[in-house]
Amino acid sequence: MNYEHAFQLVDLEVIRIDATQSGTTDEHAHWSVGYAPERVESMDRLARVVLGTLHAGGDNGWADITVGALYIHQNEDVTDDLLADAIGEADATESLYDYARSHLAGILATVGAHVQLPRKSPDPDVTKLIRSDSSDAQDTDNEESES
Repeated sequence: MNYEHAFQLVDLEVIRIDATQSGTTDEHAHWSVGYAPERVESMDRLARVVLGTLHAGGDNGWADITVGALYIHQNEDVTDDLLADAIGEADATESLYDYARSHLAGILATVGAHVQLPRKSPDPDVTKLIRSDSSDAQDTDNEESES
């Protein structure tokens, strides 16, 4: 089945950026995408939260960026069991990569890392996101501050 047009990408944003100067390493890039298991309503249509992380490194340093967006469902044939494959093949995922790549290139330059990011995304590792229990996270924070 062809899933290129299964989603419309909306509400792009940068979530996190990290960069470090370091010694010389082989040039590399890794692209991973995670999706929320549940749908949300956006613009009176069903959507999913999707996060993409692009990591790249090479001479003089590395950087990574996490970006997020809503994927509006355009194709109701995309069932939950087909979702990972559909997201991996979707044009929306390529656009999410382009967004991440355009931001990451400048960040790599600021740390002096000489990395030629691929114009086409590497094959993404697509996984379902797991919601953490926020009360557990708060308890951990409180324990650390009491120590």
